[in-house]
Amino acid sequence: MLSRVTLLLIFFSNAIYAEEIITVLGKSEAEELKEAPVAVDVIDTKKAGKESSTVLEVLDRNSGIRVRQTGSIGDDPLININGLQGKAIRFFRDGVPLDYLGSAFNPGIVPINILQRVEVYKGAVPVTLGSDVLGSAINYVTKKNQEDFIDTSYEYGSFERHRATLNGRVSFGKFFTVVNSFYNNVKNNYGVTVEAVNQTTGKVGERDAELFHNRFRSYFGESQFGFNNTFIADEISVTAACSKIDRENNFGNVIGSIPYGEVTSGQEAIIGSFRYLKAGIFPNTVFDIFGAMNASTTRFTDISQNIYNWDGNIVGRQVNLDRGEGGDARDATLKSIIFEHSIQYLPEALPIKTMACKLSDLLHASMASVFLAVKLPLLKA
Repeated sequence: MLSRVTLLLIFFSNAIYAEEIITVLGKSEAEELKEAPVAVDVIDTKKAGKESSTVLEVLDRNSGIRVRQTGSIGDDPLININGLQGKAIRFFRDGVPLDYLGSAFNPGIVPINILQRVEVYKGAVPVTLGSDVLGSAINYVTKKNQEDFIDTSYEYGSFERHRATLNGRVSFGKFFTVVNSFYNNVKNNYGVTVEAVNQTTGKVGERDAELFHNRFRSYFGESQFGFNNTFIADEISVTAACSKIDRENNFGNVIGSIPYGEVTSGQEAIIGSFRYLKAGIFPNTVFDIFGAMNASTTRFTDISQNIYNWDGNIVGRQVNLDRGEGGDARDATLKSIIFEHSIQYLPEALPIKTMACKLSDLLHASMASVFLAVKLPLLKA
């Protein structure tokens, strides 16, 4: 199928002007991927980006992909692609393994409107992904707009869910800078059935309860600086990013009769990366170098001696002062540094074509959520 792009050119001469319509026919990169001899589903985010959707929700709408999220928003989901799941599925961002970003790009919290498309490889994986993938793969492709723009959105939904994004690009000649950021805050106070002690009779029985200490917050922001189409590189860029996750834990691995009221966990990370891309150093080849460092801190705090009931009230204190709510009292912090690198020398890829986005449907409303998206082109004098 061919995409049709219409350009309107207006020529001025004194007070007289003329219009000329030029129509350009060509295939988008997503359409070329669909016709490639590899089993790949290409999810174009143009339509989904106008909705209050995450990557997880968009994936679940496609055939052959099943998503199960057994916990709260922010928990790791279980993705099944044609029977493969877990470690048999690898995740990538712009062709680079996603490990270097840590928990910041969990598909359950990444908003779809910061991506250009999502590629789902079912079985065979192309060598361009440059990893030892034995099963399936999911590749997040970020926006490659050559035009300057600002893209922002805000959503409010069930369980006091707040989600906001702010993305943009500004260029000066061959120099460009890109900003991507998103924020999630959800109370996760949904209802559950628990076994709890009846305070009047002292007997244990089932009852309905609402989670009261289960809030999840995540922050992610990155800035990219670089040059395009220079004599030494098609793209050379440096990216700095930071992320933070704060989580309240209302229970352990399973929901028990005694909830947690003060247990918390989280992670902070500072990430730096570098990319060099050059086609044509040798005939019909692409030279791609990528390097990244992730310095992260993971924490878990369980030091309270308070005992809570499922109404969120303190009903007692631990007798053993060395115990927390879930076991031995802990205030643990783990620091780590991860290095990721990739050097690829590949057959030249198909040229990338930039497709303009239509700006419409700026306000969306439903019973579950209200979503506001604003996209503004930046005009230079």
